[in-house]
Amino acid sequence: NFKEWIVNRVAQRKKVFEENPLFSIVVPTYETNKTHLKEMIESVRNQTYVNWELVLADASTTTAVEDVVKTYDDARIVYLKLAKNAGISANTNEGILKAKGDYIALLDHDDLLTKDALYEVASMIENEKNAGKPIAKMQTVWYNTRNR
Repeated sequence: NFKEWIVNRVAQRKKVFEENPLFSIVVPTYETNKTHLKEMIESVRNQTYVNWELVLADASTTTAVEDVVKTYDDARIVYLKLAKNAGISANTNEGILKAKGDYIALLDHDDLLTKDALYEVASMIENEKNAGKPIAKMQTVWYNTRNR
């Protein structure tokens, strides 16, 4: 029920993890639709797990992406203006180089995360570690959640 769902989300925000890993969510952008960009940013900002950074590697020729980013007063959002558009792979790699996280997640500029996405990954990491299973610091790829 809804009340149970709310209580669960509040508990997730208060949960303290042993390692509290920093997730770097790397997003290459290029002439991104402002509405999609804002929705993606909000889906990251609304995470119940709060130890993250959002690295936007922007190869746009306009200032549209930068203008949207400037509307957010959130130090966890890192804007990287690229000198040229070298393609999605190279642009993503530039974002990864800027990332400071323990784990890297890739997200497209028009994708959305569920509110508990990072919480669930942090929980899995902690549960596996507590079970004595080795956890490799690896790249996690999120899938497109937007129905088109």
